[in-house]
Amino acid sequence: HLRADVERCCFLSGGLDSTIIACEATEALGERVRTYASGSEASEGAGDDPAYAARVAQTLGADHHEAIVSRRLFGSRWVEMIERGGWPLSTPNEVAINELARVVRAGGNVVALTGEGADELFGGYVPAMEAAAAFERESGDDGGRFQLTSNAWVAPELKQLALSRDTWDAAGADEELVETYQRTFEEARGSAGEGADPLETHLRFHRRVNLVGLLERLDRATMLESVEGRTPLADVRLAELAFALPMESKFRPGTGTPGSKVALRRAFASTVPAEVIQRDKASFPLPFQKWIEDVAPIVRTCQAARGVLSDEAIELSCSAPGANWRLAWPVFNLALWMERWWGKGVGLGPVEVARGQSSIGATSI
Repeated sequence: HLRADVERCCFLSGGLDSTIIACEATEALGERVRTYASGSEASEGAGDDPAYAARVAQTLGADHHEAIVSRRLFGSRWVEMIERGGWPLSTPNEVAINELARVVRAGGNVVALTGEGADELFGGYVPAMEAAAAFERESGDDGGRFQLTSNAWVAPELKQLALSRDTWDAAGADEELVETYQRTFEEARGSAGEGADPLETHLRFHRRVNLVGLLERLDRATMLESVEGRTPLADVRLAELAFALPMESKFRPGTGTPGSKVALRRAFASTVPAEVIQRDKASFPLPFQKWIEDVAPIVRTCQAARGVLSDEAIELSCSAPGANWRLAWPVFNLALWMERWWGKGVGLGPVEVARGQSSIGATSI
């Protein structure tokens, strides 16, 4: 993953995964490594990523840089990425990743090592894994529908209220999407094997669905700036190692952050600073809940979206986006995309959008 004939660097959030990558790269190269961290302006509630990353970089003697995302940059870059890429964004921090890539490229780097993969392999999503453990204790009957509900921005039972009647009917009331999640979950259960810890099935589902989405998001956001994002922790050999470990070496329910990614925390306890070993997951957070209201005026005037989204969903999102951010993010995201691309040779209507539910349903709506 370090092999290249161009300059390399590391994305560094100051979390466990990116810190492991930066530490290993520094040791393997035997030289000062460039690191890049993203975050938002402190006055906007930036979170701790830049501060943690700076301390880790100082410990490593890295050549450290920051890519700070302001409220104004977030709104303009969101629209720009839809314009340049031709797709709705998957998650808000795709903007932060893109700004990182832009700063990386401006600094002369072309290859960036990142920490994606560890959470899906070693049980890093504490709330999601705790919820899965509770689900298994209570019933465990329909893991696919549970995962769909857990991953959706808009709860499945409320989704038909967010879409126009034509779109909902064209989507077959989401039967195909539900069946896809159920089938994928059962395939994950089969691959885990008989007698496996039930949480292993949920982890394998995360690898099949969540990790694929994360890697695609990384690739889109970085390649817009002609930067290659590499993911050493998603390497197939490391995945094989993770498959072979018992669940207690990955995730221990009821123990919080120290009980996640247990094997990684143990393996790098003498390498990674103690405060990072114990740190909660963050991953370039942005206070987008406060910021998305800036695009509400555009959404209100987007007539194309009204053929796919319900008037009620648009009005509720535009009138109070901060309070209704789980609805507002996918509504605004889809509306901005349609505002740019509707009638631009794409030719999408309610039926065509609905047919895309199987691939974008959980992340977009």
